[in-house]
Amino acid sequence: MAKVERHVENTKVESVAEKMLLSKSAVARQLKRMIGRVCENDYDKYQLLDERDRLMHRSRLKSTDVDNATVMQGFCRDMCPEKERYMRVIQKRLSIYECHNDGSIAPELTVKEYSRSAADQVKTLSLNF
Repeated sequence: MAKVERHVENTKVESVAEKMLLSKSAVARQLKRMIGRVCENDYDKYQLLDERDRLMHRSRLKSTDVDNATVMQGFCRDMCPEKERYMRVIQKRLSIYECHNDGSIAPELTVKEYSRSAADQVKTLSLNF
């Protein structure tokens, strides 16, 4: 009887995980719907980027297989990810060194803030490196 209950519990856990994980085609459809959305202010831009990141996280498979892991290569165009810049503008956490003389943000001068890794944080997407 205990084995049957465990099997039922395991299948429930798997089905919940499957529902949370979206197929790449479903994510692509939802991302295409976001194209062309007009963002009036920094808060709207941040919300759009946050929604995009949540969608991309839902399609991501978590693997612990080191043998099949890929090495990330690329270059950084910005010193601070776009989403973080908007978040810092909204929260008024910009340094005076990251702003123009009129007080507006200077994206080319913003630098990514240090943040400690924590177990409850969502793993960073490669596009935010």
